[in-house]
Parts: sequence; C-alpha cells; structure tokens
Amino acid sequence: MTTKRTTYRDEVAALFRTLPAIWIHGENLAEVGGYYAWRTRISDCRKQLGMVIENRQQREPNGRTRSQYRYLPVEYTLKAENVAPRPSNGPQPEDDRSGITGRGR
Repeated sequence: MTTKRTTYRDEVAALFRTLPAIWIHGENLAEVGGYYAWRTRISDCRKQLGMVIENRQQREPNGRTRSQYRYLPVEYTLKAENVAPRPSNGPQPEDDRSGITGRGR
C-alpha cells in the first residue's frame, strides 16, 4: 500500500482554505510550509492554484516586522459592479434608523 505524501504547497493551501479571510502570521505558515521556503509556497499557491492571497506587514515596538497573509476565496472578492443592484422602488430597510420597526406611528 502506498501513501501519497502531500506537498508543502498543498499543506499551506489547506491551511488558507481552512481559515478564509483570516490573517495568518508568517511564523505559522513557516511551521506548515517549511522554514526555508514558506514564502515560495505562498507564491506557488498564487501562481499554480490561482489563490488570491493578500499580505500585510506590521511593525512591532522593538522594530521587528511581522508578515501576515490571508486567503480570499472568490466569494470574498466580489465587487459591487458584479452583484445585481437592489430594487430602488421605495425605502430600504436600512433607511429607517429610528430603531422602530414598521412605518406606522
């Protein structure tokens, strides 16, 4: 019986898919994707798997920079022009900000 070993790229992709739209620290990705080439695994996810992965960096008080990454599935990247417009015939629910339900007084 042969077992198929998953690649580091696949492990990184699985982590991103498990936590969509959640920022993941580079240290955590290094544990999964290998300490010497985890950034390459992220690049491979982008190029080979077509994943949309964002990056941000945060500066700590001690001067160290921490990288964070998040995966945005297609349903998270829909833009307003791709979504059907809402009907404009009459007030919308969010137009009543009084906190009172219903229009009668």
